[in-house]
Amino acid sequence: MPTSKFPPILAAAICCLLASIPTAVFAQESAGQLRNIIDAEILVAQDSKVGNPAVASDDYTFARRISMDLAGRPLTVTALQAFIDDKSTDKREQLVQRLLASPQYARHMQYKFDVLLMQRLPKKYIAPGEFAEFLRQSFDDNKPYDQLVLEILTADGADKSKRAASRFLLDREIKREQTVRVIGQVFLGRDLQCAQCHDHPQIDDYFQQHYYGLAAFLKRSYLFTDPQSKAVSIGDKIEGDVTFTSVFTGEEGKTQPRMLALSELSDPPADKEPYET
Repeated sequence: MPTSKFPPILAAAICCLLASIPTAVFAQESAGQLRNIIDAEILVAQDSKVGNPAVASDDYTFARRISMDLAGRPLTVTALQAFIDDKSTDKREQLVQRLLASPQYARHMQYKFDVLLMQRLPKKYIAPGEFAEFLRQSFDDNKPYDQLVLEILTADGADKSKRAASRFLLDREIKREQTVRVIGQVFLGRDLQCAQCHDHPQIDDYFQQHYYGLAAFLKRSYLFTDPQSKAVSIGDKIEGDVTFTSVFTGEEGKTQPRMLALSELSDPPADKEPYET
């Protein structure tokens, strides 16, 4: 398989993504400090039209909600009664920690993220069960979220030990229409579907170049079939700038890979032979 001398282009995309997140997000805060920060932000954003924040939930309600959120099922009667009878001032924090350490947490998060990432797509090249197990093990290992995203978006399917993670891209066949939209929705919190054709007429920071900046990452990738094993993986190439035309104004544009409003990623200098075997 031809291998580019350049880093995988989607790995560069992740570097841009992480660079765009404020440093404060990664600050090491204690649980109490983080809770106070969240509460303070809610109070600052509170509007008189919305009304006052809800009162603190009682123990029964809290136990049901947190167990359903983290484990996907309610506590057993015995566990619930033990929680209610517990007089510790930090019993809620203790319950959260027990749920996070339980195998039910990893299984529940695996299901949630599988649906979120794969949207119940059928098998194309990677068995759904393999991807599900990759997710379950990641949560069981308490893998950091940025590492999980990095592994998913840089897995090309060539390395057998990492092949399961490549289902996100490989089973979409890195098709632009499917892949750009889901990357925007899941990892950037923005549905860029309309930006295929034009800038948004009402939202100031919703541009066509944002959509095609992401598409430029994918255009530099292609499906490669191993002639011996017939296994399909993702290869990278150097070329891949994209052009686009607004259906509203007819204005033409061109972009290299970019992450939304961040600067374009320029190509590193190439040797005479950009590929090696």
